[in-house]
Amino acid sequence: MSAVQYKLSKLLQGYAPKLVLMLGESAAQMVMNVEDDFDALRGVVFPLRAQTKALTSYSLTQMLNVPGCKRDVWQDL
Repeated sequence: MSAVQYKLSKLLQGYAPKLVLMLGESAAQMVMNVEDDFDALRGVVFPLRAQTKALTSYSLTQMLNVPGCKRDVWQDL
């Protein structure tokens, strides 16, 4: 289990969010334990737990460096 998966599982023990937003390809790949590229992951809702879903969108770095992708993040949401 990666450190990201471990940290997320610890956080989810105390909370029951309906949605986990994963910002960036690396975060999504680590949490979902997949090697799919970003285009295959972005904007797709995945079941994370029984009542928690996960959504992948652009990273904060991408949003700062490419301001136009913020619109895509809002569309993903």
